[in-house]
Amino acid sequence: MSEKDLEKTARNYFSLNPKEYADSYSKETAEGYSFRVRKDRVLELLGYGPGRVLDIGCGPAVMTKEITDRGFTYDGIDISEVMIGEAKKKFPAASFSVGAVENISAPNNAYDVIVAMGLVEYVTDDSAAIREMQRVLKPGGRLLVSLPNWWSPMRMWDRLIIALLGSFIRRFRQKLGENIFHREYRPHAYMKTLEKEGFTIKNPTAYNFRILPRPFDYWFPKLSIITATLLEPLRLTPLRFLGTGVILEAVRKRSQ
Repeated sequence: MSEKDLEKTARNYFSLNPKEYADSYSKETAEGYSFRVRKDRVLELLGYGPGRVLDIGCGPAVMTKEITDRGFTYDGIDISEVMIGEAKKKFPAASFSVGAVENISAPNNAYDVIVAMGLVEYVTDDSAAIREMQRVLKPGGRLLVSLPNWWSPMRMWDRLIIALLGSFIRRFRQKLGENIFHREYRPHAYMKTLEKEGFTIKNPTAYNFRILPRPFDYWFPKLSIITATLLEPLRLTPLRFLGTGVILEAVRKRSQ
């Protein structure tokens, strides 16, 4: 899939129902838990202001209140006009605009922190996206980026089942509203790309240690949430590779 096709697919998908997407964060489902715990881990790394934050792929303002409550100045961008419209309704005083990570409408050295949550898996050119984020970060500024973890046993299970059952699984995923393609990452490979583009890596962490495989996590969501919650302390141990997602904190080098 080309870069333009992937961007168009992602924009169309996330424009379908922004309210439903926002509501999914509060649902007692395996997906809802994953969204919530990812958000919690990002906020832990973010800390408190002052400073200026750019939230790329902000969606319908799912992080806006928490970021501004922590004393930061906030800007949010998203490729979906529908998502931005919903965000502006919820937080009319905040700054939102339509934009893509590869072409950020901001001057050099504008931000202290960039949050990229659930974003890069829909980007085709990682290096170009990283260079643009580096451009708008101040020297010493931080990038908080989440990655779907290729090494997660549950993602390996998903790939195996899709390979074996093919069209049936695709129909099942469409029923769940998961009919959009996104990439999975080997975190160390992405870390090397960050380092090549002028970042220093800090504090890799993980989230959502799902052990109940599909479709059982869909049939038994409470059990899936309970087991994942019990295993969440693994995120800062050598077993963090078991998490379905990884969050990297990267610092822009002051001189290159």
